[in-house]
Amino acid sequence: MASCSLAGSPRTKGEINSSSPPGGDDGSAAEGCSSDDQWSPFVLARRPTAGRLGTPIKICANLFTVTVAAEMNIYLYEVLVEDDRLPTSLNREVMKALINTYERYFGNIATVYDGRKKLYTNALVPLDCDQETVQVILAQERLNDAFTVKIRFVCKVNTDCRSGLYAMHTVLKHNSSLSFVQVGSSFFEKSKRLSPALGSGREIWFGFHQSIRSTQLGTMLNIDGFLHLLLLFSFQN
Repeated sequence: MASCSLAGSPRTKGEINSSSPPGGDDGSAAEGCSSDDQWSPFVLARRPTAGRLGTPIKICANLFTVTVAAEMNIYLYEVLVEDDRLPTSLNREVMKALINTYERYFGNIATVYDGRKKLYTNALVPLDCDQETVQVILAQERLNDAFTVKIRFVCKVNTDCRSGLYAMHTVLKHNSSLSFVQVGSSFFEKSKRLSPALGSGREIWFGFHQSIRSTQLGTMLNIDGFLHLLLLFSFQN
């Protein structure tokens, strides 16, 4: 149920603003008005029951029900790499090295990283202080292979709200990003690219798109993709 107040234009002497509650500007009731006659907020009408006309049909859709276990906990941590202009792929390398280096923090804890500033865990990380600052060294030949990372606990994620949807979306993308080439919420398999190339550096790769959606039937996983080579008009027919 939503409510809102309506703002009217400035009043001049002798005018009554119908959008304002009766009475003084301090919210007091107007003279001669009972408590039942006082102005009340606008209330949106509730939607009626589901429609009953027409013939029910069965639809095969690319939506799959997502069930979150009651005992599952998700905790959010903010991670800040000293150079925040690093590409997502390098950020992931830094976080992987951090988790492997500091086993006293992440020994038996499952972690999922979104490639930017959000790190999700299934248990609280035993940090020594509210914001831990650590040094990470990548075991690769780079001009600057030392990184400073700050870790700060944010909150326990409520899976019933929008932030919970993003957390589940990040968790589901995590394993796919390790096995496929990720572009946003789409994943492509390099070994299944279509030959010959289109020219000018362009290629056709096979993959799929996935996302978490909140629907009237609950939380759903949406997956778009073709399982094998198929003409689009053949699929539509």
